[in-house]
Amino acid sequence: MEESYQLQKPCDVHGSFTDSVRGIGMDPLRLRAIDHTAASVGLPPRALMEAAGVGLASAIAAEVAPGSRVMLLIGRGNNGGDALAAVRYLDQYELVIHTIGSPSAITDGPTRENLEVLRMVQTPIEPVYAADSLALEDLDLVVDAMVGTGLRGPLREPVASIVERLNGSTVPVLAVDVPSGFRGAAAADSHVRADRIVTFHAPTPGLDSVGADVTTVPIGISTELAQLAGPGDLLGIRRSSTAHKGVGGRVLIIGGGPYTGAPALAAQAALAAGADLAYVLAPRAVAESIDQMSPDLIVRAVDGERFGPEHVAAAVSLTEEMSAVVIGPGLGASAETERFVGSVLRELTGVVIVDADALGAVPAVESPAELICTPHQGEFELMGAESASDWRTRRTEVIARAAEWGVTLLVKGAIDLVSDGTVSRYNTSGNPAMTVGGTGDVLAGVTGAFAATMDPVTAAAAACYLNGHAGDRAAETYGAGLTATRLIDAIAPTLAEVGP
Repeated sequence: MEESYQLQKPCDVHGSFTDSVRGIGMDPLRLRAIDHTAASVGLPPRALMEAAGVGLASAIAAEVAPGSRVMLLIGRGNNGGDALAAVRYLDQYELVIHTIGSPSAITDGPTRENLEVLRMVQTPIEPVYAADSLALEDLDLVVDAMVGTGLRGPLREPVASIVERLNGSTVPVLAVDVPSGFRGAAAADSHVRADRIVTFHAPTPGLDSVGADVTTVPIGISTELAQLAGPGDLLGIRRSSTAHKGVGGRVLIIGGGPYTGAPALAAQAALAAGADLAYVLAPRAVAESIDQMSPDLIVRAVDGERFGPEHVAAAVSLTEEMSAVVIGPGLGASAETERFVGSVLRELTGVVIVDADALGAVPAVESPAELICTPHQGEFELMGAESASDWRTRRTEVIARAAEWGVTLLVKGAIDLVSDGTVSRYNTSGNPAMTVGGTGDVLAGVTGAFAATMDPVTAAAAACYLNGHAGDRAAETYGAGLTATRLIDAIAPTLAEVGP
């Protein structure tokens, strides 16, 4: 059974846009992304942990009466911090508080801060180093806050043995966030068999497989805040210290014909956003010029001045080793080009970003690829959609069209809108100076770089946030003199500033 534990009057959650908050589980990375973005707009982790602590204390109070003997098992992660915050609201209970191992191992900022508060007021806290040292007799409740969603690999000692002891006892267990050892619905039953699970903001996927009652506690993150694109979306591009060439992906730009600069801008932007290699496929009439624009680009040519049906095979063949494809920058509008785009989209697999003059082919095409379409509002209308001055009204149309066409939409505007027909996101970064030509090509390239390693919605949200934020950074220097090349120059330092 799943229930929502209401600590305050529910706010207006804008009807159908609650999908990203309620009704579905959120993976741990998405939840961390929301926390990270919330911090960037002034809602720090300590405030979220405090709200979680209040909610957890209320949930404990619903389980056992005042005066009950409650043991809290505290790990080093955020769920341990949530439990430590809850302690300050549990004066009416007889508490037995244990850290797993030395308290000095708790170094996470908010978790450490909550520990220090309790130590300053002389709250008894004892470390536990072995499962057999735990006295489980005469307890009314155990609060499992040992290991949360950050678990990697098997449980370590003493947690593994503590889990066995808890599962062999009759004392009721309330798990914080997830039961310690939980790895998802498909994992072996090697976790705490909790009677109740208290989650925050949104449940972790797979908790229904545990067989426990689930309480979801709101912690002050509204639906609109959860949907805001921000630096949290960039967490998905974090690379390990052992990363090698290729992990950032290969991005192919299919474009050019009447225009030379657009595909070059898109490819250069993909590199600035972290792609390892950027290729451009262009008609021979412009390929040489594109090649001369940057030694960082790998340029391939097809015969002729424009793309046409005769170039489909060459284009499809070149995409086979690519992580993401961007089609559209600088193609120009013609019947032959539209037939070329339609034929390519019908054959491609993987992820494809469709931009500019390629967009018109999308509504009539059934593509096996995952399409991310990046129209501005005028192009969105030309695709057959309706627009509106109010962004919330426009969002309804974006969601509907994304579902109808089976694509992820990134509709550019003063407020960018992203949806795959199920979830929706919006972005507020950017400024009026970015109406200059070429900035859309830059966004397409950034989206291609991110789509090489992220799911389509996250890639689109991260791209429009970074592109807009880089534009804000560049506008501080250049003002109305902002250009697409200056925007590209701002991408890498902006990513270094706000990225993981």
